[in-house]
Amino acid sequence: METQVHPDAGPRTPPAPPVYSWRPGQRQHDLRELWENRELLYFFVWKEYSVRYKQTAIGAVWVVLQPFAFALMFSSVILSKSKAFSLSKGSNFPPLYLGMCFWLMVSSAMIMGSTALLNNFSVLSKVYVPRHIPVLASTILSVVDFLYAIALLPFFCLLTGTPLSAVGFLECALMVIPLALVTHGLVMLLGSAVLRFRDLRFVVPYGVNLLFFFSSALFPLSYYAPRWRHLVLTNPIAIAIDFGRHQAFGVPSALTSQTNRNALIGSIVVMILGGLSFNRTKSRLVEQL
Repeated sequence: METQVHPDAGPRTPPAPPVYSWRPGQRQHDLRELWENRELLYFFVWKEYSVRYKQTAIGAVWVVLQPFAFALMFSSVILSKSKAFSLSKGSNFPPLYLGMCFWLMVSSAMIMGSTALLNNFSVLSKVYVPRHIPVLASTILSVVDFLYAIALLPFFCLLTGTPLSAVGFLECALMVIPLALVTHGLVMLLGSAVLRFRDLRFVVPYGVNLLFFFSSALFPLSYYAPRWRHLVLTNPIAIAIDFGRHQAFGVPSALTSQTNRNALIGSIVVMILGGLSFNRTKSRLVEQL
């Protein structure tokens, strides 16, 4: 029996791609997907590490050399004759080195992570890779660099005769966990914005350099004018650095319950906005790239 075809029937058009809509289980799905592809995440971290230090003479030593050079220059030139951190004895160098370790972790994660999807376009366009992995790899590599650099802090304290609290040093190192979460939220926000507006990839490094002066990495919070100090205390990076210096060296802290509460609320908002923005962008990744 012959099948009759309607004369108006034409070729079927593929259904339109679904518009992104957030679901309560979306975050659990993303986490499960990341866990199932943890070997791929390790590969991306290793690839980022290899690309960064490829054909370099001293390799990963740059991780220590950068905060060392910055701290040495600032402590010997700018803060050479001042008791900026109110230390009972020792040098300004270790607190500056600690601040630069925190700052370089955040800045490298934001600069690399904001363009991670664009830089891995050749891979993402050929095989399926969970979109969170290239961005998360940049944050993880920055955390590894931080732990590698801060491990030499006790040696520099011994060399300069600066007292260092062992418990405070451990608490200071653990501050990398909440700071990395906030940084990853910022990275997802920047990555989403760069995909939509490509010019922003040239603006991000300048914005990160401007943020440096509002992070207390160079000066203690007591050096800021009162009206600027309140602005700096809304920055989670400045709070992490101030807390770390206080715990490790006993430097007077400007943190209060109010500033900690504001920073916590701000951090949660940044992480939520970063996750929602990135999830909305990754569903349209093919069109964006």
